[in-house]
Amino acid sequence: DGFWVQPSPINSNIVYAESQGGEINRINLKTGLSYGIKPQRNPGEELHRWNWNTPIVTAMSTKRPGSYNLYTANQFLYKSTDEGANWTKISPDLTTNDKAKQKTEKSGGVTGDNTSAENHCTIFTLAQDPRNEDIIWVGTDDGNLQYTNNGGKTWANLSERIWATGVPKNAWISCIEVSAANANQVFVTLENHMYGDHKPYLVSTSDAGKTWKRMQSAEWTGFAHVVRQDPQNPELLFLGTEMGLFISLDGGANWMRSKYQNLPWYTLVRDLKISTSGDLAIGTHGRGIYVLDNLSSLRALAKSDLNKEVIFYPVKAFVYDVSPQTPSGYGNLEGWTAGNKAYLPAFEYYLKERSSQAVKIMIYDSKGNKIKDLNGGTAKGLNKVYWGLDQNPCKVATGGFTAGSPVLFASVIGPRAPIGTYKAVISIGDKKFEQSFQLLENPAKGFTTAKLDLLFKQTMRLFTVQEELYYLVDSLNKRMTALKKIETRTANEERILQQLDSLRKEIIETNRKTVFFDEFKYRRRLSDVYIALCTSLEPFSPSKTGAIEVLEQEFALIKREFERLR
Repeated sequence: DGFWVQPSPINSNIVYAESQGGEINRINLKTGLSYGIKPQRNPGEELHRWNWNTPIVTAMSTKRPGSYNLYTANQFLYKSTDEGANWTKISPDLTTNDKAKQKTEKSGGVTGDNTSAENHCTIFTLAQDPRNEDIIWVGTDDGNLQYTNNGGKTWANLSERIWATGVPKNAWISCIEVSAANANQVFVTLENHMYGDHKPYLVSTSDAGKTWKRMQSAEWTGFAHVVRQDPQNPELLFLGTEMGLFISLDGGANWMRSKYQNLPWYTLVRDLKISTSGDLAIGTHGRGIYVLDNLSSLRALAKSDLNKEVIFYPVKAFVYDVSPQTPSGYGNLEGWTAGNKAYLPAFEYYLKERSSQAVKIMIYDSKGNKIKDLNGGTAKGLNKVYWGLDQNPCKVATGGFTAGSPVLFASVIGPRAPIGTYKAVISIGDKKFEQSFQLLENPAKGFTTAKLDLLFKQTMRLFTVQEELYYLVDSLNKRMTALKKIETRTANEERILQQLDSLRKEIIETNRKTVFFDEFKYRRRLSDVYIALCTSLEPFSPSKTGAIEVLEQEFALIKREFERLR
C-alpha cells in the first residue's frame, strides 16, 4: 500500500514516499533507486507507534536559505535537514498516550491487530509555519492539537480550547492548514467517524490558538479530511470530505458544493494542493487525481458582487498551443501518466441561479465576423467552456454515402483560427455579455502569425469551394426534382435530366458495394484535402499547394457545366 508522497521542494529528482506504518523511502527518480529513511528507535525509548498513514511533510527552512526541512512522526515528532539521512526528535510524546488503546498484541480474534492500522495514540498530521520554522502545529488521532513556537523545546496542548467550540472530545485531527496570509490564522479539520459520527468538523483561530471558532454549513456532507486556504485570496477556502469538495468565497461564512469543471459531486476528497501556477489538485479515494485549472475566476468570484445575475470574467490571452500528438505509451518502472489539462482557451462565467434559458457563446474575429458558436452550461455558480481554436464548419454537399467518410468529417470540423484579437459574447435570452481576448504567437512550437495566417488562407480557399459546391448541388437537386415532376418531358428536358444526373454522379458518391468507399468522386477528393488542412498544424508547402489549385480548377469546370445545363 502507498500513502503520503512528497516531492523535494528544491530537487525535482527526489521524492519521499511510504508504505503503511511509517516505512518511508527517499526515491531518486533519475537513478530509480530507493533508500529507506524511517527513524529508528534509540536505546531506552518506548516502542514506536506508527500510524497506518504516517505523515511526511516538507517545508522550506526560514533559517537556511535554499534548504528545507523534512518531518515525520509516530508519537514523537522528528525533523531532518539532510533528506532523512539523520533525524532529530523534537518533541515528547504528543498524544494522550492512553495505554488502554495500545493493546494490539492482546486484541484481535479472527484476525490479528498487528498491521499498524490498529495503532492508536499516534501523530496523524502536522504543519510548519511558512514564515517561521520554529512554529509547528501537530494533530493526533486521539484528539490532541499541539503547538510549539520555539522549534519543539516546549509544547502547548490546545485541545481543550477547540473542544470548547462544540466539536467532540478526542476527535481525530485530520488536517492543519496554516495561513500563508496571516501568521495567526490556522484552520483545523477533525473527524469522528470511528465512533459512528460522520459529521464534518472545521475550526479556525485568528490569534495563534488562543481562541477558536467552529465553522458549520448545511451544505457539507461526510466527515472532513482536508482544508486549504488560497494563498492569493484568503477568503477562498476549500474543504475536502468523505463526500465531496466544498468551496467558500467569504472566509468560511458560507459554503457551496463544488460542481466545477465536471468534478464528481460526491467524490471522496483526501487531499488538496494549490500549485504556484494557480491550479487546484484534488486527490481522491478511488477516482484518481483531478485538477481544477486556473483558479483566477474563483479568486475573482470571491471579490465579486455575487448579487449580479451573470458575471463574465476576463479571458486570459492564450499562447497558441495544442496538446501533445505523441502517445503516452505504457506504464514503466517510473510509473504512469494521465492526460494533462486542456491546451485550449477557456471562457468562465458565473450564474447567480440556474438558467432556464440556453446559454450561447459566440466568438467574433477582429473584423466582427462570427466564426464560432458554442453551447454553455446553465448550472448555478461557475461554468467553464473551452474553445478548440476551430471555426464553425462549412456546409457540405448532401446526398449519397457519407458515413465514416472524410465528407462527414468535413461537415463537423472547421478551419483553425489564426493569431489575432477576438471577442467572446455570452447570450442568455436578450442579455449579452462580452470579453475581448487574444491568441498569441508561440514561435518555440512553430505557431507564428505568418504560418497560421497562410494555413488559414489555404483552408478558406477550400472552405469557399465546399460551400459553393453545397449550393450548386442543392440547386442541381431542385432542378432535377422539377424536371422529374413533368409527366411528359420533351426530348431536350429528358436529355438535360440525364446530363444533370451524370454531373451529380461525378460529384457525389452514389455506389457502395463494400464497407469501404468504392468511389472517389469530387466531393470526396475535395473533403480529403480540406480535412488535411483543417487538422494541420502548419500550411501546405509549395509542393502541396497544387492540390488546392487542382480542386479549384475542377470546381470551375463543374460550375460551368451546371450553368450550361440550367
